[in-house]
Amino acid sequence: MLLGIVSDVMDISQTQNSKRKVRIIWTLNVNDSDGKPYRLETQCVATMNKESRLYRVVKDILGVTPPVPFDTDLLIGRVNLLLVVKATGPDGKQHINVERILPVPVQQLLESLSVQADLDHYRKKAKELQGKLDQIRQIL
Repeated sequence: MLLGIVSDVMDISQTQNSKRKVRIIWTLNVNDSDGKPYRLETQCVATMNKESRLYRVVKDILGVTPPVPFDTDLLIGRVNLLLVVKATGPDGKQHINVERILPVPVQQLLESLSVQADLDHYRKKAKELQGKLDQIRQIL
């Protein structure tokens, strides 16, 4: 299992006629050979009905049932344990898939402060989201 922090959430819709999609990116506490943190991502259709993949991913990241509608930018900065598996795609390339998203035990959460994230982006989003976080805390 790897420790990751949600460092970005992006709308990746291709055209107006295609389904809206969201990409969630985690920055890991493991570095590559260049010393840069590895990143993992997952993509979901941007719908929050209870049967949707995005709903399940958000619920796993938060550890609680998310309110609907939900602002996905509130995921930025959340720390989780990620169970990953290697898979070979139809193109023959190796892929790493996020199999499970789990809460972080308190001790590991304290250690996660060393996780490297895109801090400039995180700080900008944190300022934008401070008011929204207070509203979510009141709901939870």
